[in-house]
Amino acid sequence: MGLHARETTYAFNGLTQLSRFSALGLWTLLPEDQRPNEIWFLLTNEARAACWDFIQKDARQLGIPVTPVFVSGSAADDTREFLEATARSIPSGVSVTLDVTQGLRHHAFLFYALALYLGEFRGVHIKGAWYCRIETPNPHDPKPIIDLKPVLDLARWFHALAVFRETGSLREVGQLMDRDETRSIVNDLSFFFLNGMPLEAGNAASRLIQAVDDRQLPAALPLADELQELILDEIRPLAGPTFVANPKPDETAKKAVSLDDEELQRQAEFIVRYFRTGQHNLGFGLLREWIANRLVDQHSASSGWLKRVTRDQAERSLGGLGIVLRNKRDHQPVRELLTDQQREWADRWNSVCDIRNALQHHGMKPAVFEPHRGDITKAVSTCPPGR
Repeated sequence: MGLHARETTYAFNGLTQLSRFSALGLWTLLPEDQRPNEIWFLLTNEARAACWDFIQKDARQLGIPVTPVFVSGSAADDTREFLEATARSIPSGVSVTLDVTQGLRHHAFLFYALALYLGEFRGVHIKGAWYCRIETPNPHDPKPIIDLKPVLDLARWFHALAVFRETGSLREVGQLMDRDETRSIVNDLSFFFLNGMPLEAGNAASRLIQAVDDRQLPAALPLADELQELILDEIRPLAGPTFVANPKPDETAKKAVSLDDEELQRQAEFIVRYFRTGQHNLGFGLLREWIANRLVDQHSASSGWLKRVTRDQAERSLGGLGIVLRNKRDHQPVRELLTDQQREWADRWNSVCDIRNALQHHGMKPAVFEPHRGDITKAVSTCPPGR
């Protein structure tokens, strides 16, 4: 709060209001459903002596309760003390409207950080954020009040997109979507990705691409076009062209997926992302299925590749090769008959299944699981799986 508040004409939404204090001027100009129930003024001792009596007088005329929040003079210049003192004064779970007009210039930046913290960790709903552009060329012109809320929303989008890139979770992106239908698709994709289901996830990704192409991001959001393209760039490799003609999430669309090089590469994209983000349980689980899919594809069984009998046959073949390769003494004569390609298949199958079983049984065995063991490093380093 500045020490020498003077009357200023504030302008917002085609209306003007003369006031000594921007918060009171803003309160008057806001629609009734957006007005806070009371106004808290952050004051140093000097600002309290210079302004508090005037604030109370003007607030009484408007019928709005006001509360002082005092910070020491040193706190006004000390980033840590200022943020901690201010954060302590705001209860969890409330709705807050910020006005960062009057005060030291760097306070606007501190309030930005404070708003992000309160929203993320205190459950505080930032209902609005405002700044009055006092520095107009003509001192007698009305001073426009600028809506800063879209900038705060932009930070939430950045965070949501970062979470998606790091974990595959789209829940936070979904919460920011305006339309319920789009939010539902986003949540579906998030669920399927986080549970290692590339077919259902691919279907949802295709539907989401179509929805986002219709511009789902809020119109007032800065950088909306770039954010939309970033989201699409992350989602496109998960969908692939296979699902474009089958946008509905039904069994017919799933059965229509052909197992070919393109589909195997699409599934490999999931494996790569799981390993990149440390989700090895999902990565090795899907890698096991991918190896079976690859064998099915080589035997031209792509039309019925999802049938249990087809997959059982492929897994039995791989399992048999693995047993022969593993048990050198019992199967030595047969082992010597394996081709180099069969040995490669068997070695990869054994390695992947060993790690996958340990992870998906959650370590419920006497041996301690070593996260930096060589076979994990080798499998991760050779992903996407070679053909």
